[in-house]
Amino acid sequence: MELTESLKPGIYLEITPASTFNSVGKLNKDMDYKHAYLIYRKSNGTNEIIRGGPNSNDLLTEGVKLEIETGKSLKESKDRLEKGEKDGSRLFRKLKIPPKKLNETWKKMREAVEPEKEAGHIYSPVKTSNSVIRTALKAGGQKIEDSLPKGVSKENLPGIENDLFFKPKPSQREEPNPIEGEIGGTDDQKPTPPAPSESDPVDPSDSGAEGKPQSHDISAGTDAGDDDLENASPEARKLMKYLLEPGDTVDEIMLKRPQDLTEGEVKEIMIARMDATTEDERERLFKAEKGFFDHFFGTEPAGTDAVGRTMEPKPIRPIPQTPKPIATADGEPLQVGLKQIGRKVVRDARDDGLASVIKRLQGGINLLGEARTPKDGAAPLAKLNEDGVFGPKSRSVLRRAVTTLGVPKVEEGLALACFGEFARDGRKQGFERLGEAAEKSFASLFRNPAKPVRRPAERIEAVTLQETLNDLGRSQSGDKRFMPLKLDGDIGPRTTETFGQLTGALGHGTVIKRFGEFLGFF
Repeated sequence: MELTESLKPGIYLEITPASTFNSVGKLNKDMDYKHAYLIYRKSNGTNEIIRGGPNSNDLLTEGVKLEIETGKSLKESKDRLEKGEKDGSRLFRKLKIPPKKLNETWKKMREAVEPEKEAGHIYSPVKTSNSVIRTALKAGGQKIEDSLPKGVSKENLPGIENDLFFKPKPSQREEPNPIEGEIGGTDDQKPTPPAPSESDPVDPSDSGAEGKPQSHDISAGTDAGDDDLENASPEARKLMKYLLEPGDTVDEIMLKRPQDLTEGEVKEIMIARMDATTEDERERLFKAEKGFFDHFFGTEPAGTDAVGRTMEPKPIRPIPQTPKPIATADGEPLQVGLKQIGRKVVRDARDDGLASVIKRLQGGINLLGEARTPKDGAAPLAKLNEDGVFGPKSRSVLRRAVTTLGVPKVEEGLALACFGEFARDGRKQGFERLGEAAEKSFASLFRNPAKPVRRPAERIEAVTLQETLNDLGRSQSGDKRFMPLKLDGDIGPRTTETFGQLTGALGHGTVIKRFGEFLGFF
């Protein structure tokens, strides 16, 4: 009986559907990802494979290793035929290797991958089962484009372009400066001299965070006749516009909670993770994927069928079909929350200068990031350089803070950082204006600053500051030695003196963080 073409002696690259994650079987079918292995069909009727794959069915667990199999028959390997499949029925391509060279070529292929069995390669989007095959093909002198079956491209085979020795290089991409002037540049740069006036056009090469030429129509993205912008400086108005502009697709998706994502949005994250050039970025995207699958598919290991194949998982709750608008942690539309923060920055900049207020905003976000965990298990906020430069990183982290912590928390952080400035500078300049500084920083959070306070005790920030100082004083000096302050909201000489002593002894950072705790900010 004559053998079919797929069973004749030779070395073949064969294809099966990929199961990249334990709970993305359905998604992978939609994305048409494939898994490749090599099989040497010998003239004596036996066969032998070279293949790779994860050593766990659950790729949403960190540290999954890449397992390599050689010297086994197809039947003995993890690529064995499923029930109902016939040998030779899978998509294949026979490699163009002369019959006399088959043994020699196969030996080279095995020798290239077998030493890597114990190397501890971590399975990742850039180093997959297909990377094992790339390594073997390279050793056997075979080009990828000449080895793939008809209808299969490299895009269908994640990892096929990287061999086992591939090491991702750090990203060489530099973020463009979105805005010139004191808010331009990136977060590791110092503020530059003031920008040209509105009558002096901005250089057309100036780009936004996505590298696209930026229109400087200051009415875009803002409300016409907005009182906060009417008398704002050109730079402050540019800041507001830049703050409200959307980011790229994946950046916007990553602002959402995992349970609000659609399958289409998760696909975008998966593709971005495969294209990511740094481990930090891959890890950030991976956590979002894991959050989605844990929520909708559960955390139990995927089941297997009678022959040990991973079964397609079923959702344990409905997956959203329509993308949800991005919202703050308080449930407001993101644009509404960003406008609220932007207006606060613009108002404060009239008295203190834009760079100073941006520095406070950065410091406030850092205080929140150190003290609070964002809701729904989101990744911690990245630490910002407190340099007064509102670049792409500051913009991105602020947007994340608003969506994971909420607008009120960001405002609390800004207020605490403002008061922290006074505490830091007061060590040289004195603390005589302590009461004024506390009211300036916090009054708008607790009451209408325009309405006079009838009694000092109504100043919540003042009373809470006195409570904080009493707590720190007792800890520092002992209960018997420290004479507590009266909690009357009247910041007089004794409260000021105690504040100065404790700031000098403990450092302004310790005092400010404890004050934030007593205020209920953390």
